[in-house]
Amino acid sequence: MIEVGGRIVLAAVLVAASVAKLASPRSSSAALSTFGIRGNRTRWAAWAILIAAELALAAGVAAGLDLAAYLAAGLMAAFGAAMLAALQRGRAGAPCACFGARSRVGWPAVARNLVLSFAFVALPLLPE
Repeated sequence: MIEVGGRIVLAAVLVAASVAKLASPRSSSAALSTFGIRGNRTRWAAWAILIAAELALAAGVAAGLDLAAYLAAGLMAAFGAAMLAALQRGRAGAPCACFGARSRVGWPAVARNLVLSFAFVALPLLPE
């Protein structure tokens, strides 16, 4: 029961992130420039890939696929690393579009991604 609840909650986090990006496509796509993604076409392509990846991983996590949980953990770790790189470049407070147009680069975002990464790694280890 714990595992099922965890899968539902973590899948919902991924879906919420995607829905937030879809709710404000222009600003969330533009926010990708914070991470060095330049060019309008490139940003839109990256935006679409992020949404597709988040939704696919959400479906896999919800379905109980351990591989999806591990891939989601890797994605969250990569997001955390991107946040750290942006902070090192002096981009604190810049838009990140993690959960919509109002999300910002900062230490809380790094911590959130770290916690989510660990949660996704732990998910397959939870008792069924």
